Amino acid sequence: MPLYLFDNEGTIFASYTESGDDRKIYSMLKQIRESESYGQALWFDMEKSDFLTPDPNSPVLTLGKTVINIDTGEPYGTLFLLVKEEGLSDYFRSSDPDAPKSYYFLDNEMRVAVAEDNEMLMNPVNPQLGEAIQRCAPNASHGTCSFEYEGNLVTVTDYNRMDWKLVNIVSLSLLTADVRQNVRLSLLIGVLCLIFSWLGASFLSKMVVSPLEQLTRAMRTVVTGDLQSVTTVRTEDEIGTIAEAFNFMIRRVRELLDEVRQEQNRKREYELALISAQIKPHFLYNTLDTIYALNELDRNEEARDTTKALADFYRMVLNKGRELITLEKEAQITDDYLTILQIRYPDVFRYEVDIPPELAGTPIPKLSLQPLVENSIYHGLKKKETKGFIRIFAFKQGDKVVVRVQDNGVGMDEFQVQTIMSRHLPKEGIRSIGTYSVQQRLSLYFGEEYGISVQSVLTEGTTVDLLLPMLPKGSEHQDV
Repeated sequence: MPLYLFDNEGTIFASYTESGDDRKIYSMLKQIRESESYGQALWFDMEKSDFLTPDPNSPVLTLGKTVINIDTGEPYGTLFLLVKEEGLSDYFRSSDPDAPKSYYFLDNEMRVAVAEDNEMLMNPVNPQLGEAIQRCAPNASHGTCSFEYEGNLVTVTDYNRMDWKLVNIVSLSLLTADVRQNVRLSLLIGVLCLIFSWLGASFLSKMVVSPLEQLTRAMRTVVTGDLQSVTTVRTEDEIGTIAEAFNFMIRRVRELLDEVRQEQNRKREYELALISAQIKPHFLYNTLDTIYALNELDRNEEARDTTKALADFYRMVLNKGRELITLEKEAQITDDYLTILQIRYPDVFRYEVDIPPELAGTPIPKLSLQPLVENSIYHGLKKKETKGFIRIFAFKQGDKVVVRVQDNGVGMDEFQVQTIMSRHLPKEGIRSIGTYSVQQRLSLYFGEEYGISVQSVLTEGTTVDLLLPMLPKGSEHQDV
């Protein structure tokens, strides 16, 4: 950085050997003295000079200033300081060689005064860029302005003391590289957060929602009528308490339903027992009248046989209070009943009872066949003009036993058949209450799949089947 002083007599005191054009220096001296700016520096444009510089090809910035005596105020001379452009470039150059930016100073003529690239020195800036810089209005508070130019961010700062502009050019892609990296990092963090959130939600779902779903499924099953469903929630929180209460409620409902079912069964048994009790006296009274009439007619042998049959009938019917008996005993009861009715109506029918020995032990509700043969006689055979026939026999059908009562009476129409097949309490005059009793008792003791099946053809006869379960002999139950 060369330095030299001109005194009032024109003597030069220089830090570098004098050389170059004297006219240049005297022109500069004249400008300083005419400015009358004592104590203030005067800046000259950056230019190449051969005066007192080691390298005439290197642009220098010259500063001139009048030096005065502080005691008297008289001038000593004029001081010139030459600053090489390289020094300024070194001052502004970033210590990071990979710094993603470039800079330069523009003088008032829009020439490059200081730049990192030496080829740009003292040359005018790109015209389009120069116009953009001229249009750029610096911010009043900061003295800067910025704009985008060919994918770069250009920042212009005014340096008013020298009427220069400092121009910084930074690539937008490099500027936004950190932003993009931050965006990618944010996205990665977001994805990781979503994954952890999903894992956390899955864990919470397994811990909280899954027990609730189990409880809900069990409740929906109960809504469909399945009271065997219970939930297996084992947690000790509020959900576990609800599940335990739900299981207790279902168990209690099942117990109550069982109690109601048993109570209904007992009620039905009482009703059926009452119906059966209504049948037995009716038959007893009629039979006693028959015995009396036989005695009056001196038909003693027939009166004796009828009395014996009546005694055997009631002995089997009472049967120590049992409601379920074997098919063999039920056939004997029916045979005694038919013997009595055949004596009363000798010209109405004849009968046959055939029960295979292997089916003799099949359980059947007591007095199940008697109402059926009674209907055959009173509603089928008595209305027939000729003597009829009743046949009672049994056979196996799959895993069930069928006991068939078949007659060749007057038969029934479809409406009568459907009425008998109905499982509802019959209306008076439509169907025998005894048939209803048989249907209900079969369902009560063996289930809804067992009962009576009726087939009939008008003027040809009627066939009634009793469907019983195939059970081993000796498995009859006590009446409850």
